[in-house]
Amino acid sequence: MEETLITRSFSEKAIECEIPHLMQFFEYAAIAKAYRYKDCYYLFTDSRTVMIIPERCFTEGDPAAFQAFLEEKTGKQVKVIR
Repeated sequence: MEETLITRSFSEKAIECEIPHLMQFFEYAAIAKAYRYKDCYYLFTDSRTVMIIPERCFTEGDPAAFQAFLEEKTGKQVKVIR
């Protein structure tokens, strides 16, 4: 089975998701809930749709600063699960 590469970019205005032959944009207001568990972020747009963002996949930016960035852009607290 062939892997599908998904590229996500977090700009000042929106989250851009690129899959081969498809580009989607999500405004930060579309994030209903945000969680951090271990080294991954879970961004829910509704009760059945989640974007999973592992810190190991960051190619730019500081993973340690990502939580504050998300909280600023979404206006919601990122809940840390221990």
